[in-house]
Amino acid sequence: MPQQKKQMFSWFRKIKREILKILDSNKHQNDRPLGASTLNPQLQNSEKEFAMPTEVVDLSERTRLKQSRLQDLENKPKGIRTSLSDPLPLFKPEEPRMQNLEIELNKRVMGQDHAVEDVATGIWRTCLGWSKPGRPIASFMFMGPDGVAKTRLAESLASYLFSTDDALIRINMNEFTESKSALRLIGAPTGSSGYQEGGHLTEIIHRRPNAVILFDEMEKAHFNVRNLCCRILDSGRLTDLNGRTASFTNTIIIMTTNVGSEHTLETDDKLSKKLAYEAAGRLVFRRALMDAVDELVVFQPSNRD
Repeated sequence: MPQQKKQMFSWFRKIKREILKILDSNKHQNDRPLGASTLNPQLQNSEKEFAMPTEVVDLSERTRLKQSRLQDLENKPKGIRTSLSDPLPLFKPEEPRMQNLEIELNKRVMGQDHAVEDVATGIWRTCLGWSKPGRPIASFMFMGPDGVAKTRLAESLASYLFSTDDALIRINMNEFTESKSALRLIGAPTGSSGYQEGGHLTEIIHRRPNAVILFDEMEKAHFNVRNLCCRILDSGRLTDLNGRTASFTNTIIIMTTNVGSEHTLETDDKLSKKLAYEAAGRLVFRRALMDAVDELVVFQPSNRD
């Protein structure tokens, strides 16, 4: 099973590279649908081998549905999804920033090629319309010891995708270790002291709906705070205690953790490392939280070549 999973990861990367080639060779032919039929025969054979669901690989129908809605969307705000049910992603495959995403992130974060590749793949998944509508753009759990550029990659992703350093919202979980600390994120109940100030997290999202949210040192967060994060990942929204709903559908959620970094693995195999970190994470975090995260991103220790 692990070997098949590794092959499927490799298959997905081949799909992404092939799509990039198609976009580059047809950038002056905007009406040409981007479908599985345009991929080379080798990749189509890979699709049959791993029995991937039809709705995942058949992009032509998705593209036609999106193109049919373009006329209706002409008068709507650009660069942001206008509702939770809108299937058009915030980022589109033909945009230069998407085609150069992995290259630019590698320029800003050195020595973490695998981590950058996993992050770029997760963003591309939504860009191609393969993610569940209504959820955040993507969600990641950055796993690895201190000093391996986990925060640096989050900062680089925010500034590159949203073109501003202010797009990163960093929340230190050291400050949310008590049971009542969850109220600070969603606000105090109506009538209580400070209820007019709103929640620390929900109010920020109301003002800055397009952002990368970094939950730093997630293992230190209280159980109630982790439940709130799980709710965000599942539904893409969070309602404060005053009844106002904040939408996270235009955000990228990143959680960092040191869990599992004390185990030194004598292997350079990417999949083996990821499986070991995932096992360690499931001993600390709820199954619902681990399953809700789109991608576990493992960072190499800085002293490794």
